[in-house]
Order: sequence, then C-alpha cells, then structure tokens
Amino acid sequence: MGVLLAIVLPTFCILGLRARVGASATGDGAAVSGLPPDATDVHWFLPGAFGPNTVYEFKTTEAGYQQWVQNRRDGDLEGPTRGAFRVLRYDDATADFAWRDLKNTIAYTWNEEDRGLYMVYDLDGGRAYYWWHSR
Repeated sequence: MGVLLAIVLPTFCILGLRARVGASATGDGAAVSGLPPDATDVHWFLPGAFGPNTVYEFKTTEAGYQQWVQNRRDGDLEGPTRGAFRVLRYDDATADFAWRDLKNTIAYTWNEEDRGLYMVYDLDGGRAYYWWHSR
C-alpha cells in the first residue's frame, strides 16, 4: 500500500500543477462548464494549481453571450460597456498568450487589486472571450 501511495500521490500532484489546453467543436465537449447551448469552436487554457490566467473563447450569438453572462454574473460585474476592448487569449499556434484588440465589443468586467474578470463579446466576429487573472 505504501509503494502504491508513493507512486500515485506524486503523479496526481504533478498532473494538478500542469495547465490544460484544448479545443472542442461544441460546448458539450469542452473542459469548461456553463457555456451557452449554442457555443461552438471552443478553445481553452486552464492553468495548473498556481497559474495566474484562465482564458477561453468560443463562437456564439449575442443572445447566447448575454445568457452566458447572466448565468455567471454575480453582483460585482460592471457593465455592459461597448466599444474597443483588449483581451488576453491563448494562441494555439504559438502555444503562448497573446493580446487581441477588438473594435466593436460588449464587455462585463470586474477588478479588485491585482485580480480581474473579463467577459467580452466581439460583435463583428461573433466570438466570446473569458479571461480571469489572479495577478
């Protein structure tokens, strides 16, 4: 039993520290929950135990975006605001984070000290972006 614990416990610890990156054609196959029913082309980066950024994005309608925000919304989100917005996303091609400047958006945001949450919809591209950071 001790040998088994010596092998299994470190394995689970190591896996818990690693980030999860992926994509799914539909929201049902995604590693993130709470997406609108019409979510497609979902991409995500979920940090390991100590990662500061959680980002994911997906195609949806404006109505799907609004439903998603309302389902996840707590009293602290500010918005909606409209206009240009810069959002952090994970770029699968480079396997790194990259800024995306969007010109025509709807955004709900929350910031406190060094933490923030951004739920942004690109009206021109029909794509929703989620970015949460802890520092």
